[in-house]
Amino acid sequence: MKIKLLPVLATIAAMSAIATPMIIHAQPPLQLAQEMGPPGPPPLENLNLSAEQKSQLDQIRANTDSQIEGILSADQKQQFQRIQQLRQQLQAAMRELNLSQQQREQMRSIHQSALDTPQR
Repeated sequence: MKIKLLPVLATIAAMSAIATPMIIHAQPPLQLAQEMGPPGPPPLENLNLSAEQKSQLDQIRANTDSQIEGILSADQKQQFQRIQQLRQQLQAAMRELNLSQQQREQMRSIHQSALDTPQR
């Protein structure tokens, strides 16, 4: 099962916490990846947000996570928290690659092509 989640987690790394509820509902990995779109850096990194805006965004994320955890069982909460940790680790690992804009675009294109290819 972990092997099947790797491509999904790579996609999740590029998404904000708002995409996490889809995972909790156990959608098939390909369907989830298609709904989330191509991987890449979170779009928010490119917005040049002020410190106040970043703080507001952090509060929105915290409130969203709190609401999500409020509907989950104890086991689901642990899984949800683990998914968040993995997403953060993957985001950090992607940043450490120091990809150029061209490389990021090429990766998005490759991932999108893979998502557009019908599964056997």
